Amino acid sequence: MLAALLSAALWVNLATWIGAPVSTTHSVVGGVMGAGIAAAGFAAVNWPTMYKIAASWVISPVLGGAVAALFLWFIKSRIIYQADKITAARRWVPVLVGIMGGTFAAYLALKGLKKIMKIELSSALMIGLGIGIIIWLTMIPVIRKQSEGLENRNKSLKVLFGIPLVVSAALLSFAHGANDVANAVGPLAAIVQATSTGGFMDAVSIPIWVMGIGALGISFGLFLVWTKTNPHGWWSNHKA
Repeated sequence: MLAALLSAALWVNLATWIGAPVSTTHSVVGGVMGAGIAAAGFAAVNWPTMYKIAASWVISPVLGGAVAALFLWFIKSRIIYQADKITAARRWVPVLVGIMGGTFAAYLALKGLKKIMKIELSSALMIGLGIGIIIWLTMIPVIRKQSEGLENRNKSLKVLFGIPLVVSAALLSFAHGANDVANAVGPLAAIVQATSTGGFMDAVSIPIWVMGIGALGISFGLFLVWTKTNPHGWWSNHKA
């Protein structure tokens, strides 16, 4: 696991430095597989699981692109290309925000609440539907207030899409952070499990302090990226 973490860290940093497209998930999975093959041979790899993981690398971007194209078509046909753009935005922007919030709520219920209580897929969908409706109803007066006095042109739509863009960026950052932290914490949890029990298990319990290390790591990484893009720091901007 230590070899897998080191190899993934070196490769991700090298690929990022040269500007090559890289995936943390691909790197960690490949590192774990390579370390397992070096330690115990090809028989140590669960190939059916590897096939599923590799298939997800293809299926996920295809589905993501299809859903993005569908939403773009919907926004153009129902809002941008309408004669009265502001009225159309008042009707559909709250719906889009509700769909986005409801989908994320269903995901959190299915993946997060199951750690506390048993949640079936149908129950998670109902939770997402309920929260989505609440968000939709909440956003109606907000969008209506924002649209007051706006001219009927595409530039005005940027104001009304401000909240959806910020919320979607926050949800994407949360999902991306959770995924990348899990990639690094997984091998680390296996190391902790092996050193504490002296054996290996198919499923390991991750201590809170291990998850804290993962959260600290990605936060510090974001801080380093921010300092690179803002070399003078926030204090220089504040002083100016």
